[in-house]
Amino acid sequence: MKEICKLQVSTVYLNNEQEYQGRCTVVLNAHKTELFQLEDEERNQYMSDVAKVAEALKEEFAAEKINYAGVRRSRFAYPFSRCTQNQVSP
Repeated sequence: MKEICKLQVSTVYLNNEQEYQGRCTVVLNAHKTELFQLEDEERNQYMSDVAKVAEALKEEFAAEKINYAGVRRSRFAYPFSRCTQNQVSP
């Protein structure tokens, strides 16, 4: 993964695999493994970071829908990608 930028409480990485153009991961900077471990303010800031990245992807790639997935490795992260209308099943 390639680092794109640092946000309020997270770092955004562009995934090497780009089956879905713009696929990236928003990694929480703090070493927490579960959302419930975050204090309310930190969780709100993290979700704000995730929303900012999603909005940027939507604008950049004219996405119809953003796909989110919460994963836990050594830190909490939201990898997600965008999809266009022709990639959405009815």
